[in-house]
Amino acid sequence: MMADASQVEFKVPLEAAPGDYADRPVVLTVKDPGHRLGLRPRLALHRKGGVPATDCRSFLVNSKGHGRFYGWLPVQFEGATLFADDATAEISADVTPEISVRRLSLLEIGTILVLQRPLFILRILRLLMARNVKGATFRFARQVDALSAPSYDEWIDAQQAAERAEVSDAPQDWPTKPFVFVSIGCGTEQAVAETRASLATQTWRDYAEMPASEVAGMKDGNAVRPQLWMRLPAGMRLAPRALERLARPFAFSSSVTAVYSDEDRVNKRGRRIDPFFKPAWNPPLAQSGWLPLDGALVRLVDLPEGLDLENIPLGEVIAKAAKGRRGAVLHVPRVLLHRDAPYQRMLGPVRLNADAAEVPNVSVIIPTRDRADLLEACLRGLFESTDGVNLDVIVIDNDSSEPAALALMDRYEKAGRIRRLPLPGGFNFSRACNLGVEASRNEFILLLNNDVEPLQPAWLSNLARELDDPDVGAAGSLLFSRMVTCNTAV
Repeated sequence: MMADASQVEFKVPLEAAPGDYADRPVVLTVKDPGHRLGLRPRLALHRKGGVPATDCRSFLVNSKGHGRFYGWLPVQFEGATLFADDATAEISADVTPEISVRRLSLLEIGTILVLQRPLFILRILRLLMARNVKGATFRFARQVDALSAPSYDEWIDAQQAAERAEVSDAPQDWPTKPFVFVSIGCGTEQAVAETRASLATQTWRDYAEMPASEVAGMKDGNAVRPQLWMRLPAGMRLAPRALERLARPFAFSSSVTAVYSDEDRVNKRGRRIDPFFKPAWNPPLAQSGWLPLDGALVRLVDLPEGLDLENIPLGEVIAKAAKGRRGAVLHVPRVLLHRDAPYQRMLGPVRLNADAAEVPNVSVIIPTRDRADLLEACLRGLFESTDGVNLDVIVIDNDSSEPAALALMDRYEKAGRIRRLPLPGGFNFSRACNLGVEASRNEFILLLNNDVEPLQPAWLSNLARELDDPDVGAAGSLLFSRMVTCNTAV
């Protein structure tokens, strides 16, 4: 019997004081033959004085009730709790799961990483050789956490078990019954047949196949039931409940213009691989071609006139149909589409509010200590190679003592080009940034390392324009090492 187990929790027993586990790698082992925890339990790590007070992790328990979690516990660790997966837990079982936690030595966890992720260990060694101990430690800890990541096959099994147990509203109870027109692209007879076969297995039967060239003529603004359109490449297959899950939002809201889902690929042996868990709707990503939207459902009445629905990229179709309305395009976080070949991204540039009337004002915060060579290149990049913004540059000086660095900052400060704020004590990037934010004069704030130089003059104005989107709170640039830019002419 599976039911709501959201309140079922088990305290994780510790053989030593919580402080003995803090900031250390551990392995948590679960033996749960009664499936009290289900297949996808949540592990809550409690942190004394931490913000947030609880750090949640996840891992999978297999069909035999065996599960294992590797992780690096937080510094403020004071205990842990396991919460049952409400979709797959057997609440009627009377067998209490066995839960144990064991601390791991660095040698032990290092050996595991060498065996499972040898290439990553080479990266760690390179960082250590470069004396970047902090960077190596951070990446090492993150890789320990990543050891609990399941294989895609394991994830599929757990997801399918949860979906079989879920209780959803029946389509016959929906307020309206959408009708779907499906256009299948050109391809081999076998590819088209595979797509049609997946349509034949759909739980949602209110659909009809129609060429994309004829779909626009079916648009009826007075239709009682929503009319939807889907374009599928030949060879793409739909999960059995794909049309039902994608059509549901349209049945409950007339403001929804389009709905899309996640996808993966099926190899020649029939195995599902390469999942693509897509982000929320992002017009620039869609219009650039990075975000694949094959298999999305679009409301016909929202489609502008004159679109070549056979050939126009779907990202452009949906962006035009949504007309910039917030909440018009929804993402269903389920893998409902299966490709027979990798998605070929045809990436192109996207203009981001290029006609904006106001020049953005940006406060730039640069934490630094000595290294006049780096800081000078950074400042010259800002003042000589950055266009389209008004700059307020704040240099956080963390006890610089080299004469060249002091002279450089003094020269720029006397010229009125920077403000220099002292920060004594050990170097702390976060503390330095907070000090700069408190002194900033502008709404837009750029946190900049002292070893960064721009490659294009419009880099900062383009970043600022990303924030014109009310759904965007932060934006960042892609960083290249100097070796990459020299060897590839980036």
